[in-house]
Amino acid sequence: MKRRKLANIIMVILILTIGAAGLLTTGFIRGWFDRGDGVATLTELRGVVTVRRDGVAYPVELNTILRRGDVLVTSPRASACIHFGESFLALNEKSELRVEAPAQTEAALTLATGEAFCQVAEEHPMALTLGEGQPLTLADAAAFASVRSGARSLSVYAGEALWGETGATAGQMLSWTGDARSVEEA
Repeated sequence: MKRRKLANIIMVILILTIGAAGLLTTGFIRGWFDRGDGVATLTELRGVVTVRRDGVAYPVELNTILRRGDVLVTSPRASACIHFGESFLALNEKSELRVEAPAQTEAALTLATGEAFCQVAEEHPMALTLGEGQPLTLADAAAFASVRSGARSLSVYAGEALWGETGATAGQMLSWTGDARSVEEA
């Protein structure tokens, strides 16, 4: 009788431990325990926007805190706005954005495909990679980025965007087709 009671107690403890571990794992992946200090946060959502985090994809919710390695994907007719400090990036439909570094002082993002508008404050600069390659540096600037099959562009509306030693100022557009790169008046 005592053995059966002891076995039942052990079984209950194991079931509770497994349940708690499952809850904590889900909470960690979904970001239930993240703090909002100095990180990128989803402040606006429209339509279906998913995040791939740690190998798990799920629909995001408003005020989700983004982590390094997160991949945001917007479906058709969907959009998302990410704030980090005084800067923000608005992601258009059918876009994919990878968070390389979500820190408030210097965000690093990769727009794999799609379109995004960024308004970047001087005190919160952004390194934005379009597709593959060297990141663009934006600080105190407003720009529209586009990555479509074989072509990438960044139209600068205010401030300056630097790509290595090449720069574009307000009214100019950086564009790449294959390996060819150019700066043109917009």
